[in-house]
Amino acid sequence: MTNFSTKKQLVENGKSEVFNNWHKMFGIGKDEFLENLKWVCEDPRNGKSTVSNKHNGLTREIAIKANAEAMKRAEYMAMNAEARKMFGESFDEDKCEAHIIKLERKVNDIDATEYYDINTGKLFSTTNFIAISATDRI
Repeated sequence: MTNFSTKKQLVENGKSEVFNNWHKMFGIGKDEFLENLKWVCEDPRNGKSTVSNKHNGLTREIAIKANAEAMKRAEYMAMNAEARKMFGESFDEDKCEAHIIKLERKVNDIDATEYYDINTGKLFSTTNFIAISATDRI
């Protein structure tokens, strides 16, 4: 499903599991999510495909970039109350920083997919990788 208007409706109606999760875990706001979702849904799909080996593959992803405190918060929020008591790591809410970044998706010479931050051009670490493309369900 690459149709932005359909996906926007899901977000607006509270039925987007991805947005609801990103909001709960990382504090991502609806406006930030929709702005970035629109961009990812406009993917021209002219990148190299590892499936068809043609230039009809995805070129865009959006991902969460979060600092260590925000990752601790997300892990804590994912736990139920019992697990929080036993395993929950404390975090400083004031130091939590998380936002959505736009990524360019490229297939390298050995047919591995790499992701580059479009603002910096730097390779984006896929450790703790949380991302969506135009074809993902939200």
